[in-house]
This record gives sequence, structure tokens and C-alpha cells, in this order.
Amino acid sequence: MSRKFKILLTTHRSRLHSGSTFQLYLLARELIKRGHCVHALFKGDRSQGPHPSLKPLQDAGVKLELVQFTIMKYKHTIPELWWLHRYLLAGQFDVVNSFGGTDLSHLMISGSGIFIPALIAYRGLAEPLDPLNSIKYRLPKVRKIIANSEAVKQIAARTGHIRPEKIVVIYGGFDEARFRPEISGAGVRKEFKIADSAPVAIIIAHLNFNKEHRKGGYYFLQAAEKVLEQRPDSRFLLV
Repeated sequence: MSRKFKILLTTHRSRLHSGSTFQLYLLARELIKRGHCVHALFKGDRSQGPHPSLKPLQDAGVKLELVQFTIMKYKHTIPELWWLHRYLLAGQFDVVNSFGGTDLSHLMISGSGIFIPALIAYRGLAEPLDPLNSIKYRLPKVRKIIANSEAVKQIAARTGHIRPEKIVVIYGGFDEARFRPEISGAGVRKEFKIADSAPVAIIIAHLNFNKEHRKGGYYFLQAAEKVLEQRPDSRFLLV
């Protein structure tokens, strides 16, 4: 029988609404299916309880806690860091996976003196890293950094002065349970008056079209331009 791990997933988001939080949810759900014990930290006030959108996590069996992941200048920062330190010490997690730079900063500070066998940094790398923000990614305590494309890896390695072998590229996937290829796109074509013969591409994402931004918007525009050269009747729907 394969070993079962105690895993902590963290995000500085307060609700289940963004790409990173849904990735966290899907990962947690699959890990639990495989017999692992999964805990999650979301941003929030423990006295007020979790946001209702987090119920699917709890229903899946995730042990959910709240912590005030914020910029380190508020009056509650020190008490929250101390709470997080005690939480990590008591948890004795085998793997800690952060889903953003803010929560990673808190983990690095609060985890001082605590042995974490595998601390993984994921996301938070879409923008070039400045000298101060890049420090935490270079520290030995962070075992691996996950980038979702080769372009993100290159910009993180170059601007953060991070060893390329420390960064692993894992491309995004999709949830097969939610994929419905039998659903027709006729309704969308009718609403927007798009001919049946015209190719249609729909992208649902939080895009930034600045060339220096790594969210993918700039590359999407480049790809769309090449498609239009071959098929001027193509239509692109951005949600």
C-alpha cells in the first residue's frame, strides 16, 4: 500500500471563486480520493467562520481553517503569524503547498524552526519578481516551485535569480467530470449572430494583455492574429 500523506494547501483568497482556488479544491478532492489527509488554510476571520462558497471543500472532507493572510503591516499580523506557527507545529505536515506569494511569505516566517519535508510554491509567478519578493523562492526551505508554463519558468528564473532546476513546469489540465462535449454551441452562435461555418474560440479567464504580464492575454492575442490570417471569419469570445 502506498504511503498516505498529511497535506496542507494554502491560499490568500477568502472564497472559492478564482482559478487558483478552484485548482486548490480540485487537487484537494483528488488527494482525498487517494486516501490522503488534506487540510486547507484560506484567508478569513476565525471568529466569523468560513465563507459559504467554501462548503464544497468541507463536504469533500477537507479540514478547513482560516488565517488573516494580509500585507504585513496590520495590527493583527503578529498574532496571526504566531497562530500560524503553532498550527504548523501541531500539524506536522508532510507536504505544504502554497497557492500564492502572500501565503508563502507567511509560511516562511511562521514556519521558522519547523521542519517541513516538502514546501512547494505554486502560482504568484505571473509577474517579474523584484529583489525583495524573490528571496523566499530562493531559500532552501522551499523545495520546489511549480510554474504552469515554460515562459513563466523562464521569467521567474531570470528575474528572481532562481536555479532553473528548482522550477518544475506542470501544464494546466481540466476536470473531466465537468467536460460536456455533447453540449451544442448553437445557442451561443445564435445569440451573437455567428455563422455556423465560422470557427469560434471561447476563453474564460482573468486575462491581462500587457506584454510583460504572464497571465496569457498577450499570447492569446498573438495566436488570434495568426488564426485570423487563415480564417478571417473566426470569432473570439472573452469571458
